[in-house]
Amino acid sequence: MLFMICTGRSPHPGKTTLEVLNSIVNSEVPSPRSLLASVPKPLDAICQKALAKKKEDRYESALRLQEDLKRWLADEPVSVYRETWWEGCGRWFRRHRAAAVSSIAVLAGVAVVSIMAAFLINQARIDKANALTALKDANQKEQEARTIAEQRRKQALDAISRWQVDLADVMRHHPRIQALREGLLEQAADEYDQLAPELKSQPEVHLERVRIYLRLGDVRRRLDKPKEARTAYERAEQELEELISDAEDKDNLLLQLAKCLAAKSDTWQVVGEMQTAESEFRRALTTLEKVENQSAKSVNYVETKTGIQQQLAELLITLRRFDEAKEILNAALMFAEQDPNTRSQRSIVQLRAIVHNALARVELAMSQYSNAESHLDKAISLWSGLVNAYREDPIGLEGRTNALVLRANVYRQLGKSGQELKDDQVALSDYQALHDALPDIPRYRYQIVVGQINLAQIFHRHGKNEEAYNHAGQALESIKNLVKAFPDSPVYYATEATARATLGHILRELQEWDIATAAFESASEIRSQLAEKYPDQPAY
Repeated sequence: MLFMICTGRSPHPGKTTLEVLNSIVNSEVPSPRSLLASVPKPLDAICQKALAKKKEDRYESALRLQEDLKRWLADEPVSVYRETWWEGCGRWFRRHRAAAVSSIAVLAGVAVVSIMAAFLINQARIDKANALTALKDANQKEQEARTIAEQRRKQALDAISRWQVDLADVMRHHPRIQALREGLLEQAADEYDQLAPELKSQPEVHLERVRIYLRLGDVRRRLDKPKEARTAYERAEQELEELISDAEDKDNLLLQLAKCLAAKSDTWQVVGEMQTAESEFRRALTTLEKVENQSAKSVNYVETKTGIQQQLAELLITLRRFDEAKEILNAALMFAEQDPNTRSQRSIVQLRAIVHNALARVELAMSQYSNAESHLDKAISLWSGLVNAYREDPIGLEGRTNALVLRANVYRQLGKSGQELKDDQVALSDYQALHDALPDIPRYRYQIVVGQINLAQIFHRHGKNEEAYNHAGQALESIKNLVKAFPDSPVYYATEATARATLGHILRELQEWDIATAAFESASEIRSQLAEKYPDQPAY
């Protein structure tokens, strides 16, 4: 019937029953597209699968055929046809027309910016050549030409800064174009390297390069590229140290250097180099001690110092040095809240919430569950205020969701299973919303995995093993994809081991003994490999 709908004729032509049977036995069924080129390729593949001669080549059941037809009608990929990249783009465009149009507009803007920058750069080079030619005529004309060439270079650098770098900042929360943002910043950095040498004595050129490299490092960290991010931060660090050595007013430069060192520390931490990471964090705090007293009262200073203290404490938590972490976090919270003029600033409120999150983790690890619950209630209140005030910024929603996951763990220890399930379900829904908004940010995919594992464990404890199995299975498939995409991340491997072990417990309750044993063995093997590779990390 499907073949006739597609082509207007029977797959087995014949005037009599005998002729039809003979055609079925002796003739290959032609593909619908060979008869009618307008038949879509996925539908053609479905027809050929359904009418294959060998039973093993056909659909396993009518239900599988029905599922593929439903997918095709819904403009989704079908199981029997591997669409090309271009066809996938076309399908995505049809399903997300508004987002696609928005992305095209951004790309058009990028093209215009690139043309403008190229024109200005080329004009600068032409002017320089003219200046060298004019040298033969008169020193005065040479100087005028050099002045013009320098102005052109400044215009080109300004175009790069205003358009490519600022456009990259605007794109930071736009879906599916983080890689494009990385490319824009890399292009800006390359063009600065080409144009800046003759203007190297000018501090503003140094500062703009620092700005570019810091943003490039931040984008690469979001894309889980720690080595590439570290390279960008090291370039920024080099530029900052040169500026600091010559500057009279060093305070703002010292703040930027401290932030740069802390960001670089994080790139060491994510690949398991904990000692190097701790050393860099402490170097960042030492850098802040050089800032003059007046600058130390600024919002920027409070934000920088509190943020670095919190990051160092998070590292110590990973190393299970809980007393040290708690001391640093309490000092950070006191410092962030001491000045009424700065404590209500958006960035400081965000850091206060992050510190409460971290303190809750310490209290949870030390079995101080009531203290942990108190910190998380405060954190969620602060995060909710940010979510309501700045709905366009995903950071508030992400922070609140992290706090909900932590509070669910606390509720588990306190025996509040109903509240635990509620917090985990809300958190998973929020992580899904973040992933839908920014699908190319790996950590949102990772947090969905964590949420699914948590729900699987909750359902398992309450004997709902079918629901638990579904969540654990989805979590395992997702984390395996992340491990494959980012093989340098030990956190993803550890989470895969947790997902496999969780699935093993559920399968054991479902009396799937062999599969459960295999799941436990694979989880144990992953943990052994992590312990061998990262012997200084107690968590592994």
